[in-house]
Parts: sequence; C-alpha cells; structure tokens
Amino acid sequence: MSTALARLQPFTRRDYAERALRKCGNEYTWPPRQEAHAILGELRSTAIQALAEYDLLCADLMTWREYDPDLWVYGDPQEEAITVAIGKALDCVADLQRRLAEYRREEAAAYASSEGGTG
Repeated sequence: MSTALARLQPFTRRDYAERALRKCGNEYTWPPRQEAHAILGELRSTAIQALAEYDLLCADLMTWREYDPDLWVYGDPQEEAITVAIGKALDCVADLQRRLAEYRREEAAAYASSEGGTG
C-alpha cells in the first residue's frame, strides 16, 4: 500500500476526532465541579496533543523514533506511529464524550431529585 493511500483513511478519522473534540468544547455544557473540569481538561489536552503528533508524523516533521522508539519492530514504523497517534486521539475523544454524557446524566438526576421528580 502506498504511503499516501495508507494516510488517507486515518485522515478521515482525524477529521472525525477534530470535529468531535470541537463539539465537546463548544456545544456541551461542562459540569460546574472543579474535579470534572480537571478530568475533562486532561482528556481534551491529551487528544489535542495526539492530533498534533499525528499531524507532525504525517508531514514527516516527526519520526517514529521521536514518537516511540519501540516501534522499530513493525514493518513500517512510521505508518505504525501514525496509526497509534490517531488511535490515541480517538480514544481520548471517546473518553471525553463518555465522561461528558456521564456528568450530564448525573446533573439531570440531581436536578430531578431536587425538583421532587422521580427521574
């Protein structure tokens, strides 16, 4: 598989990760609790960092050795680094979405119980 073709599929995953990350930052209301902000902020920062590493790897501005020297065991360590970076970003975005949904459910339950509803 050519390098350009190998990078096409992860690029669509990168677009998805970037859109989902933007949506988590812009469209969702983050919970007011400070501990939640710390957890969500860490996930968001890690996802942004993984996307930046992915971009550097794709542009050949970062080598697989800089990213993870243990990737030498793979046939094409640079492509493996690209795959790992986008996977890390997608995992962080999924965790961020899951945490936001969890906090929203908790807030909805707390609101329903404070209003006397059964939830």
